[in-house]
Formats: sequence, structure tokens, C-alpha cells
Amino acid sequence: MAEEAETPDDLLATLLASKPHRQTTNGRHRLPLYEIVRALAEDIGWRPAGSRAEADAAAYFVQLWQRADVWFWQDVFPTATSVRPVVRLLCGLSLVTVLSIYVSLWLALVSALACTFVAYQALMRDVMPVQRARATSQNVLAIRKSIRRTLRRVVVCAPLDVFAAPIRHGQPRTHLLVATIQITLIVLSLIDPLPALFGPSAMTIPIAWMAVLCVWYFLVMVVIDAHARRPVRSAGAISHAGALAVLAGSFDEIGELRHTEVWAVALGASSIDSGAIDLLQRYPFDPETTFFIGLAGIGRGPLAYGLYHAYDRGRPVDALLIEMAHQLHADTAIEPRVTRQPALIRPFLRRQYRAIEITCLDADGLVPLQGSPHDTVAAVNPHILHRAMQVVVTMVRGIDTLSLSPTQLHSKE
Repeated sequence: MAEEAETPDDLLATLLASKPHRQTTNGRHRLPLYEIVRALAEDIGWRPAGSRAEADAAAYFVQLWQRADVWFWQDVFPTATSVRPVVRLLCGLSLVTVLSIYVSLWLALVSALACTFVAYQALMRDVMPVQRARATSQNVLAIRKSIRRTLRRVVVCAPLDVFAAPIRHGQPRTHLLVATIQITLIVLSLIDPLPALFGPSAMTIPIAWMAVLCVWYFLVMVVIDAHARRPVRSAGAISHAGALAVLAGSFDEIGELRHTEVWAVALGASSIDSGAIDLLQRYPFDPETTFFIGLAGIGRGPLAYGLYHAYDRGRPVDALLIEMAHQLHADTAIEPRVTRQPALIRPFLRRQYRAIEITCLDADGLVPLQGSPHDTVAAVNPHILHRAMQVVVTMVRGIDTLSLSPTQLHSKE
């Protein structure tokens, strides 16, 4: 006889049996949203993935859940603290192209084709960077159990870390600039422009020709890379202290529901997806009865829910959640937008979970001021925080009142 799938109640029972816990009252912390933003952005400040500041933000949320007297815990996992973007791979391929000219023109052309292909993929697809420098991060989780039998689970997530700089690597103009310089330098190296620049003597010393061209090319690529990755320390009020405040406020306001179990998750190392991946690996969520609501970049600009990534339309957001968000437009002025930001819910969509992301996006599909020196507490609009909290609370309570069975929920899409 086939073993039945694990239900939401089964997962919580397993957690209660495996993790130390105590009797809780499912109370509330009752801290104002703006006070939470100020504590995270000013007292803690810049919070790179895997840093001590990110751990301090996790400790702050531990204190918050202790004050609310809810069931909570931390999951520690390994993560990367630094990244090397695709531009380094492009640089290496281009140097191979230059050097292979002295071996075979066909080999150089194949290498140039590979370089152009990588640049095109980085431009048109959602390419994750190569990860280095291993460290540890943590997720902070809190749960409110349903009053009656649990039929559904809602997981509300927000990032603990803050981006050190705008995500320029995911923007088309950066990849287009890199690809243009790649192709230009490859063409110049193939037609040998150096005699016109350095005189006929350069032709008599092939080694010097090769060295000058390689060094020149390498310096150009390093300058571009340094510009794209230059560190910009910000208070992180918009990316993402505002989202964390909405997470805490929503969990406080939702309270206990009749048939829905609510998880609040402060994700560590969210900028490189480590926290979300660890969450999905640890807990066997049912894709049919689990809903993920991501909160990111909230505090300034038009409140929006992301339909899909502008260059990755193959992972649509859940249709039922989009319909619920659309019904809130009159009360909260939330709008559908196509995002160009790396989505917090990307790992959930890749695994076919029901997910939607609440954020603030400008006309270009980016979070205003994110990762800039102006990303401060003063730039955060408290009204946007409360509107975002209203969206989350209304959607969670709406999910709790759904009369659809899991099979009907699945067919709703």
C-alpha cells in the first residue's frame, strides 16, 4: 500500500518532536514598523551575506520572536560571502582567443564564438555568479499554528542581508557593454592593429605584441568589472530593513488562523539564494498546499507585485496569488510590474511552488535607491510599509478562507 503524502500537520508534528520547544502564547511583539527599520538600518547597518552584521540582524529577530512569545528557531547553513561575476569568465575566454591566434585562426574563431555565446547568455538569461569564500549564515523562523486542522501553509519571507551595490550584473546594459568590448577587441586582435599604434618595430617582436595586447585587454576588463562591483555601503533601510519590518508587522497582525499555518522566515544570504535553498532542502513543503509570499525592497516607490522577471518569463508567478493581489488594488494601490531585480522567490518558482513577491519597483522594474548612499531610514515612507503589511495580512487571511481542496487549488492555475 502506497504511503500517503505528508500533510501540513505532519510536518509541524515532526518539527515539534525534533526541535526543543516550550509552551507559547502566540502573542505579539507590538513594535512600530518604523522602529524596526531604524534598529536594523541604523543600529546594525550594512549587512552583507555571511557577515557579523547579518548575524546581528538574526539575533534581533530572535529577540523579536521571544518578545512575541511564539515558537521560533534558527537554521545555520554554509554560504558564500563573495561572488565573481560572469565578466571574469568572459575575460578569460577573450585572453584565450588572443593567445590562440598564434596557434590557429580557427581555434581563435571558436574561442571568440564561445565568448560571444557566454555574453549573450548573461544578457538574456538569469545567470547566477560563481560563488567563493565559504562562511555561515542563518535563517530565523517563527510559526503560528492554526486553531483547527491545518489545511494550508503560508511562508512569508524577507531578506536578512543587504546588497552591497546595485545588481548591475543582471542589467542588460552592463552585459551589452561587456559583449561590445569583447567583440571589438577580438576583431582588433584578429586584424593586428598594433603596427599603426606602436610602429613597425612591434611586428618584429611577436612576444611583445602579444604581451601588450593581453595586458591592455585585461586592464580594460578589470576596470569594467571594478566599476560594476564597486562597493556602496548603505544603511539598507530599503534593501531590506523595510521588508523585514513588514514581515514582523504582518506576523504580529495575522494572529492565529482557523486552517492555515503561518511561517515567518528571515532569510540569510538571500542575495545569492542560499537561505531559500536551505529552507527548501530542510522542510518537505507540499507544493499544492504551501504558498510563499516574498517581501523585498519595500519602503519607497510604487508598491507592486512582480509578474515575472523581464528576461526570464519561463517561471510564472502563481495565478491564484496574482488574482488575490489584483483584488487589493483599490485598497492598497498595489500594481502588477515586470521586475528586473533578481527575485527573492526565484528558488521557489524553480521548484514549482506557489509564490508571489511584494516589493517596490520604479518604471525600470528596479527598487528605487536600493544599494545607494541614499538608501537610508529617512527615505523610507511609513505609509508604504503599512500598505504592504495590509497586503500580506489580507492575502494570508484570504488563503485561510479558501474553500478549495488541494486538488482544486492545483487546478486553479
